[in-house]
Amino acid sequence: MKLMHTGDGKAVNDERFLEREYVDLKNPEDAQLVIQILRRPGPKRSEKEVLFLCQALTNIKFIQDMRAELNEDIFLDLFRQLRYELLPKGKTLFQHGDLGRNWYLILQGCVFVVVPKKKLRKAITQEIQEEAVQIPRPMTIEEEILRNNPGFFIVNELGYGVTFGEIALRQSIPRTATIVAKEETHLAVLTHEAYNKIIGTILKNLP
Repeated sequence: MKLMHTGDGKAVNDERFLEREYVDLKNPEDAQLVIQILRRPGPKRSEKEVLFLCQALTNIKFIQDMRAELNEDIFLDLFRQLRYELLPKGKTLFQHGDLGRNWYLILQGCVFVVVPKKKLRKAITQEIQEEAVQIPRPMTIEEEILRNNPGFFIVNELGYGVTFGEIALRQSIPRTATIVAKEETHLAVLTHEAYNKIIGTILKNLP
């Protein structure tokens, strides 16, 4: 089956895609369909599109936790609040120390986690950076990240299905790491404002 185009954010016209019993984000077709729906403004997403997102993301722990906290109507509204973000290769999503505002889910792609290095690693890291500059070849993305973030080192890589930013979403605290795209990366995003809107709805419905 041909992959569905996701660039225009149009509605999914073939409802057969939305009525399947099982959705797997590891399947490129399913991931592309999720991206296509997320590109549409939340209020314009059909009920079937919302239910498809719910089914696709139901195994994500943060989504499961939200389901336990919310009634069905408010929970489904969560999938109208989610939006899509594309992070090109080498692009920084946010910097260490930035005020955290959003929660992220990696739909496709991979990012580096970059954190401040300890003092004991300073001389070693500096030596590696100096040697990298002298090598007569194109700089790797890892070397470029270290060059652009002096005093930092790459501590981890995050890929498909990984989420980050839940604490920042709830508390708006400074980021503890810099996130840089290792490759083109597709993200589902819940903003702090959207999260507060959902929580506000809960509070208004309390007896």
